[in-house]
Amino acid sequence: MYEGVFQLYKKYKSTLEIVTTNIVESDLRQFELGYDYYYVNKSTGAIKKIRYSYNGLKKEFAPIKDISSLINNNKLSGNRDIVINTIFAFINRPK
Repeated sequence: MYEGVFQLYKKYKSTLEIVTTNIVESDLRQFELGYDYYYVNKSTGAIKKIRYSYNGLKKEFAPIKDISSLINNNKLSGNRDIVINTIFAFINRPK
């Protein structure tokens, strides 16, 4: 999703869930699509999963840059792809 010193990846996953709104056929199931974010530090080659929460993001990127000016609890409820791409654009900027 983002190229730079810190590369961002999005992994999709699906689970088979029971449909709770269907009363007639109790064994009906459907796939629920979810995703997780991962990033790679090109200098170390380490892959890390990102916890998408205010404290998780702040703690994860604290050694790199202070991102508290970019995020707050209200912004995190918006489009996750836009928020996480903004963070990676910020941390990949030269110091």
